[in-house]
Amino acid sequence: MTSDGISTPDWDGVHELALAMANASEPAAESEQLLLRAFETASLMNDRLNLREVALSLAGLYADERQSDASVGWLSVARDLMNASDDPAWIEYKRIERRLKETI
Repeated sequence: MTSDGISTPDWDGVHELALAMANASEPAAESEQLLLRAFETASLMNDRLNLREVALSLAGLYADERQSDASVGWLSVARDLMNASDDPAWIEYKRIERRLKETI
């Protein structure tokens, strides 16, 4: 079990997906599918922390691909999963938000 309470089998699954993303030959296309699978898995487990992190990752991916509608949607999902304005994820949220504004 990890220090934040994630079981070893669950963490191993996340680690496997992360390795697959890192080794993907078509990073954007395969990354999107893996992140969507990760979001679905976290949703089934009601894992708000990982739901937020995956939503931020998807928002960043779509921002990089200049798909602003999808990016804005995932930013909204991530915002709804944040605890408070002092949440460290706000830094990433604001970074993606700024990047989106630069591309629009």
